[in-house]
Amino acid sequence: MTNSPPSERRQDLHRQALIEVGIRLQRHFGTAYAEQYLADVNIPELTIQRILARGELRKPSARGCALDVAPPAANDDH
Repeated sequence: MTNSPPSERRQDLHRQALIEVGIRLQRHFGTAYAEQYLADVNIPELTIQRILARGELRKPSARGCALDVAPPAANDDH
């Protein structure tokens, strides 16, 4: 097992947290909203596509669910 430098580990943890937020946004507000958020926080495009595609596979249909609401008004303060 190799050890990563501390700065690299911090960046990975930060990126992991951003991706978790993106997955939650996808569940609640849809793929397009999550994709835009992840792009705004500089997650690479291929990573975004892979993560959100997995989310579509695991996301149950939310039709008629209370979470099926419009996303909040545009807010660039991610």
